[in-house]
Amino acid sequence: MKFLILIFVILCIYPMQQSFKYRPAQRKIPFPEAKPGFDRPYYMLYRSILTGNKKGVDKQTIKLFKWYGIIHLLTPSGIHLSSVVIFLKSYAFLEVTFLILLFFSLKFFDGYMSMERVILFRFVSKVYSTVFVTKPNTEIAFLFVILLGFAIGHFQQSSLSLIYSLSFWGTLLIFRKSPLKVILYMNLMLYFMSSFSGAHHGLLSLFVNPLFTMAMSMAFPFLAFYSILPNISFISTLINLFFKGYLTCLKFIYAIDFFPTITLSTTSLIIFIIILQFKKIRLSLFILCFFGQSPHPRDLKKTHSFPFNSYSKYQKNQLYLKKKRKYWLYAEGVKCKRKDLDFYC
Repeated sequence: MKFLILIFVILCIYPMQQSFKYRPAQRKIPFPEAKPGFDRPYYMLYRSILTGNKKGVDKQTIKLFKWYGIIHLLTPSGIHLSSVVIFLKSYAFLEVTFLILLFFSLKFFDGYMSMERVILFRFVSKVYSTVFVTKPNTEIAFLFVILLGFAIGHFQQSSLSLIYSLSFWGTLLIFRKSPLKVILYMNLMLYFMSSFSGAHHGLLSLFVNPLFTMAMSMAFPFLAFYSILPNISFISTLINLFFKGYLTCLKFIYAIDFFPTITLSTTSLIIFIIILQFKKIRLSLFILCFFGQSPHPRDLKKTHSFPFNSYSKYQKNQLYLKKKRKYWLYAEGVKCKRKDLDFYC
């Protein structure tokens, strides 16, 4: 029932119609353009994971990450920060000092609101355990942080960032006692969120997503710590090999992945989730197969591997806003190639 409530809340607040505006380019954490011991493709991937700056990352790599639902790894988020906090959990003073400094440091940059919410969650949990002298209720702390996110303007700055935190973080807390259910429902939530934009994911993401996310989360504390150290050629070579092996494994899985892509509508997924909550597994699978649309070709070289008629309302709205943006830029006399501006819908 909690999962159904979560789905209902997401449906209520998801911005299906986005307004047209522009904003200055996002300020990312500064990072060197190159480092000895790294091959450029793997260094760009390393920089993206630590700072969220995807400039220089190969487009095919980005599409590959999207295909298996692990594109969130290319931006530092709550998952990455949680892996760092685990190492500091035994040292309360060090953990609090680190989180306070990080929280105020992130205010000078853009696009790290997910990390801010994890920091707030840690502080709320500590205050709760101090005041009530008991183990904090994670669900209450989570709801408080989400409401606090609305209050301090996270939803206004990036509605999708807050919604994704609500959906995946909420799913993790609801099914945290059953690792198998966590994997299944996290992937189900991934398909549900993707159904709004018409994005496609391979069926193997059910296994690839948790494995590759876990591998990167375990490596992130060491990658982050090395970024503040002077260059050590031996360690740089090891990190380069790690990213090379990581990307090679992902490409190999894609090469042998023979499963077709099944596009599911938001309606069919909602029906599937409702029936699944009543433990009607066979009926829910039948509904899922019955409502599943025809498979689409797996071609990462094409931006869109499906016809325009299959676009969702959200995608058609985005295409309309892009055309509207061009006319607006022309009327205002703004040069599209300016690097200090980042126009978006």
